[in-house]
Amino acid sequence: MRHVSRTACLALLVPALSFANECEVQSEDIAGFEAAIAADCATLYAFPGSNGLRRFFFPPPNDGDYRYTIDSDLTIMADDLVSEVELAPRAGDERSFGAFRITAGVSFRGENLVFREFGSLVDGGAIRIDDGDVYLHRGAFLGNWSQGFGGAFAAFDDSEVTLAGILFEGNRAELGGGAGGFYGASTGLLFANNFLNGEVGDFGFGHALDINTRGINENGVAVKTLGNSFASRQDTNHADVRSPVLFLADSIGFTTNGINAISPVRFGGTVLTPTVRFDFRDPQQRTADGKEAGVDRRAPGDQRTEAACNDFGSNAFTSLGYNISSDDSCNLMMPTDQPDTDPMMTLGADGWIEPMPGSPVIDGGVAELLIEPGNPLALAPCPTIDGRGTARPQDGDGDGNFECDLGAIEAVGTGRVVPGHSGAYFNRNRSGEGTYVEILSNDLAVVYTFSYRPDGSGPSWFVALANIQDNAIISLDVLRPTGASWGDDFDADDIDRDLAGAMNMVLPTCAVGNNSGNTVYTGNPEIGYEGLVSRTSRVSRVLGCNFTPVPDVGLSGSFFDPDRDGEGLIIQWLEDGRVLVIMFTFDPDGNQLWLTGSGTPNGRSVTIDVLYPAASTSWGRGFDESEIDLQPWGTFTLNWTSCNALTFNWDSNVAGFGSGSHQYQRLTRLANTSCPGF
Repeated sequence: MRHVSRTACLALLVPALSFANECEVQSEDIAGFEAAIAADCATLYAFPGSNGLRRFFFPPPNDGDYRYTIDSDLTIMADDLVSEVELAPRAGDERSFGAFRITAGVSFRGENLVFREFGSLVDGGAIRIDDGDVYLHRGAFLGNWSQGFGGAFAAFDDSEVTLAGILFEGNRAELGGGAGGFYGASTGLLFANNFLNGEVGDFGFGHALDINTRGINENGVAVKTLGNSFASRQDTNHADVRSPVLFLADSIGFTTNGINAISPVRFGGTVLTPTVRFDFRDPQQRTADGKEAGVDRRAPGDQRTEAACNDFGSNAFTSLGYNISSDDSCNLMMPTDQPDTDPMMTLGADGWIEPMPGSPVIDGGVAELLIEPGNPLALAPCPTIDGRGTARPQDGDGDGNFECDLGAIEAVGTGRVVPGHSGAYFNRNRSGEGTYVEILSNDLAVVYTFSYRPDGSGPSWFVALANIQDNAIISLDVLRPTGASWGDDFDADDIDRDLAGAMNMVLPTCAVGNNSGNTVYTGNPEIGYEGLVSRTSRVSRVLGCNFTPVPDVGLSGSFFDPDRDGEGLIIQWLEDGRVLVIMFTFDPDGNQLWLTGSGTPNGRSVTIDVLYPAASTSWGRGFDESEIDLQPWGTFTLNWTSCNALTFNWDSNVAGFGSGSHQYQRLTRLANTSCPGF
């Protein structure tokens, strides 16, 4: 089972709460950067330097092809979770060495990292992965080079690579895989990536990707999803019949200007158009280290148009439906396919090829869960985000239905998430589970989900730090904390934080409404959670949305005891004067538990009758509202001693919980709220 390494659960959600000093690295402080790696820090914070940039210039290695060999788990990210950290060689050393070599058994995670102009005389221009586990979310590989395979990255042995929201531009590999490659027995999951202007040598193949691995994952394929991505003037090389790419189906696709393949490719929800290629005269020469030997640029010669799909004799392309191609070269045989159809795409202002108004790709896919033969767990209808990071699916045509668009780009529907969206949400047909949303800023939110375990054995809950984009709240890292126990036996070090999948909430309106929004969870099959699509209704309001909040609305937010990190209270002072509270915690046997209730405050104090799920239903399609039995648990009494601190007392009538008290402090503050006077 794969775990997401975290030093905190709730505390991680607030950028102001940082790690130990040796992990807090100032921008351009290469000595501090190296000290943090040597200290085996869980996370490096890259604070801005005096010029406001987050940048590290790497000196060349003492020996070998990579500056750093990573032999313990490592995460690199910016302190505010949204800024980019640029990693590059010092001036004069461009393309002369790689950045990281990831060794066996190591997990390397990067958020918002930009790798610029690294180069390797072996394989993997910026990153080489030898039996490691790499997850990169948002960022870019720009102008990297490899004398061997994989201009930006190369994965070997039993490596697992997940790439989401990465821009690959101007990378080159002499032997194959301009952007990257999979070799040995490596596998991957790629979505929402942009592959632009990749290059290979005269005898290389796979300008975008070279997938030449015997690695087979649980679906019998090397690259499970190569979805929601765009490639310009590229080809994808599938050089081994044992390592096909599986585009899962229906709106999970690879929008490209042509795919070349010599082994099986199955695709769905894909927009395919012919490739315009040039014959080049006088190719630019490069020295052995990848630097330009002269000033001559490639000069285009004769232009030619190739088919959207080039099958080199192996009948490589199999349609899974919901594909559009402007020619008939892709073997589109399913009833939902549209061969010889103009997809009505155009170049957008941000560089993506996107659908024009009225395009047949808008809402052209599916809205419901996908059921694969032989897979007992349902899949979400399309990935959580599109290539630009937009939530999927949207209601792009305004008909009230949330359907996946075809291809890499989702047309954005109406509405915009604002601070007033803080509140509670649920599906009216799935009463007994739901989400609590806290809008922290214009860009960030916290989402707490309360539901049930897949086997129906009890309650379950998730927590996620989410980005806000347009009309949606999006998280690719939904965590499920487990392992602690109630009361005096609680130990934060016992908590494992499994990755429960990804989620988004598309909210076209801020008002309370009947199934006006849409929530999608991908689920993590490794821990038994399948995908879930749930129409969403808002059931509580804290501020904004055309009403006047209560005077003490600033007391809303999340509160916890730092010595008991991993459990806490979510508190909302509602427009009707009630105080709504839900506690995410664990029972005496170490199982996840949530408790909830509401009460009328008396000044800055409130006593609440609390309910708990004495009988549970199941996550996903097994959900049955009639199986849930909410029973009295006892009482909570909350006394605010200041805006940012409260005394939490409990008294339970359920065996094993007893009574007691904790001193809680504020963890989050809702956007557009301020502290009332004390």
